[in-house]
Amino acid sequence: MPIKILLLSLCTAFSAIFHEYYLSVSTIRFTESGLQIEIRVFKDDLEKVLNDDFENLEKNPQKVYVYFEKHFQLYDDQKTLKILFKDIIDKGDAVLIVGTTSSSSVNHLKVKNIIFIDEFSAQKNIVHIYRNDKIKTTVLDARTTEYTLP
Repeated sequence: MPIKILLLSLCTAFSAIFHEYYLSVSTIRFTESGLQIEIRVFKDDLEKVLNDDFENLEKNPQKVYVYFEKHFQLYDDQKTLKILFKDIIDKGDAVLIVGTTSSSSVNHLKVKNIIFIDEFSAQKNIVHIYRNDKIKTTVLDARTTEYTLP
């Protein structure tokens, strides 16, 4: 019995010290032809959320695109900007999801990023926005899911 208590105490201590991080990094670039979007997530998180292994997701990327269409949205003056997700790229432990919009004149960009928020309460979503050689960065989470470019 004392060994079980000792093991339980050690497991509790280690789980407090070694915990997982849940993170995505999104980059939005203003270009002459529209917005370029890159979203980087951990591969194992994507597999867990979509309940599928990466090899299957690579063969059927539509499942990935549908998820990101629902969980990563862009608006201009309350009008939804259609994102065309067109590629998923294996980056080792990470996956890069690439997309574009065709709208080249965006006045008031608003980003709504709820990637993995429902699945992981500690999820943090970093967003970098590049416009006119300037960068704005914000961190979104379960409490703050939207950011409007000033």
